[in-house]
Amino acid sequence: MRTFSKRVTFLNPFLLPGMVQPHPPGEFDVLVEEEPLDVMWEAYHRTLTFMVTSQGLTEAYRVNEESLDALISADRAIPANPTSPAPGR
Repeated sequence: MRTFSKRVTFLNPFLLPGMVQPHPPGEFDVLVEEEPLDVMWEAYHRTLTFMVTSQGLTEAYRVNEESLDALISADRAIPANPTSPAPGR
């Protein structure tokens, strides 16, 4: 088994599967665990655990890589400050 972590940033509130309400934006740690598969070539099964920390409480949510990537892409597609007037108006 090999384990590493990475940090992701959400610019907008987001909702992971299992969350009751949206979480505020910020930087978050993702714990990645890879288990070797019993095959003739080097291959791994990957699991991700998304760590949310706020107000002294840490919560962990299991999420697959595709879902997390989709949430991050959707977050990036939202314009920054969509309620701000356009420049020059």
